[in-house]
Amino acid sequence: MRNSDVHAPKDPREKGKYLYFMYQTPLTAALRPDGTCLDEIDLDTGRLREKLRMMNSLTDAALLGKFDSAAGFRSVVAGIGISVSSDALAAVQAEWILFGKKSRYGSGTHLTASCPADGRETVLWLDDAVWSDDDYTSGQLRFFFEKEGQTAQATVLLYVRPSVEFPQASLEAPVDFAAPAYQELLARSLYSRGNNARLKKAFARAQRGEEITLAFLGGSITQGAGAKPIHTQCYSYQAWQKTQALLGHPVQFVKAGIGGTPSELGMIRLERDILRKGTPDILVIEFAVNDNDDETQGRCYESLIRKALSLPGEPAVVLLFSVFCDDWNLQDRCGPIGRYYDLPMVSVLDAVVPQFGLDAKAGGVISKRQYFYDSYHPTNDGHRVMADCLVHLFHEVGRAEADAPISMPEKSCTGRTFEDVRLLDRAHILPGAAVQAGDFAARDENLQGAEMDDVYRATPQFRENWMHEAGAGTAPFALRVRCKSAFLVEKDSSEDTFGAADVFVDGKLCRTVDPHTVGWIHCGALLLFESDTPAEHEIVIRMAEQDADKAFTILGFGVC
Repeated sequence: MRNSDVHAPKDPREKGKYLYFMYQTPLTAALRPDGTCLDEIDLDTGRLREKLRMMNSLTDAALLGKFDSAAGFRSVVAGIGISVSSDALAAVQAEWILFGKKSRYGSGTHLTASCPADGRETVLWLDDAVWSDDDYTSGQLRFFFEKEGQTAQATVLLYVRPSVEFPQASLEAPVDFAAPAYQELLARSLYSRGNNARLKKAFARAQRGEEITLAFLGGSITQGAGAKPIHTQCYSYQAWQKTQALLGHPVQFVKAGIGGTPSELGMIRLERDILRKGTPDILVIEFAVNDNDDETQGRCYESLIRKALSLPGEPAVVLLFSVFCDDWNLQDRCGPIGRYYDLPMVSVLDAVVPQFGLDAKAGGVISKRQYFYDSYHPTNDGHRVMADCLVHLFHEVGRAEADAPISMPEKSCTGRTFEDVRLLDRAHILPGAAVQAGDFAARDENLQGAEMDDVYRATPQFRENWMHEAGAGTAPFALRVRCKSAFLVEKDSSEDTFGAADVFVDGKLCRTVDPHTVGWIHCGALLLFESDTPAEHEIVIRMAEQDADKAFTILGFGVC
């Protein structure tokens, strides 16, 4: 790692044209396992390119492509202008990290500067930096704070070199949530009213003064990514608050979103994460942008729906279809499944995409720059739109006549193979199952975290795991269990100390799992086998031969 403290010169240079990267973006300090308090923005894997495209309405693919490499970035950018504002802080340390080829955080250049928190701009001039020969790509922008929970606002501009040509972007007026066009936006979000019997039953209970629970299950958007602060500006918290106001009675809140995970993992953790406070009365499921990674192409999603509909008390299930900045989601796959079960469905894509690019006179309410924090996650305003879309559904249900209850169909739409899946880990050994940990006897504490419910600090996920520590030995992990199907839940990691593991089912190599595929600490669910009939199976996991001295973590299993 090469640190370069780059300061604004005494005689300021001509800044020239610039690209917006952040504009008056809220920051909130989160406590990291090493004790530092920071807010960080990921820049790698095309995130920097896509953020610049969205923020500046750029269409020049050649120019945008230069931001994917360290060399291209340096050829375009002359300086990084950072302005921080906070009433409570004197300064905030900023750090632009170039990932290294040998080590993501260890062998690249770190551009650092202390930025006054009074709104004055500090420019990191790239020609003043001492660069590492191992720089690969822009990796992260970090803002360091003194204490957890401290807040600020930041604007970041990339000043370009004089030879670079592009149209200078202008910023829109603030979002007018009182505009008539906003009500039209909300009306478009009602993808399907569905059968309202279960929702009406929940609302009636609340209006009788009984406590009801509103729960949310999903990926990083449900976790609150992009919202600042994440625990009170995320769509689920905002929807919870607005639902209480709509019903006029307190509602219990359960939030269970984990970044980067599809319904393949969601169905495995339903009991653990959603039933912590009893069966919810209303469950919102948000996986329409995460399920591209579902290797079963919708069968896990339908199994999750069936599992939720079958819970005691018959909760109302609402499907929420969020959207990425390329106007994409999987509602064409998820929607037909929801219609098969006549579920209420809300599409944020249908709400916002038609008005992107329109001015206020033509019906535009919120731009992509205002809606998206990055290529995937909403800003605070975007999270508000999602919450309002959900509450619009609840408002429409509240004033409608109650439908007659319907039974869940016996047959499935795409497949129901996994509807009885259960989590098996150190703390939940299913009846009849037998575990021999072998040299996977340690417990991994460095885990993916997620902010649950209305709590600000992230909760480590899947702590009841089995870890093979680096150099631990060669004795394999073995699980014997009678089941129809099984999933492995494993930890992904970017650490060099982690290596691949071979998974055998009934003596045959099933798959080799490489924890570096995703590139960050992450919970991954992988289908090992499936069948319509139960049988006795043995799952054996051993370190791959080339990685025998490295680490691997089994977070658990999903067993049908």
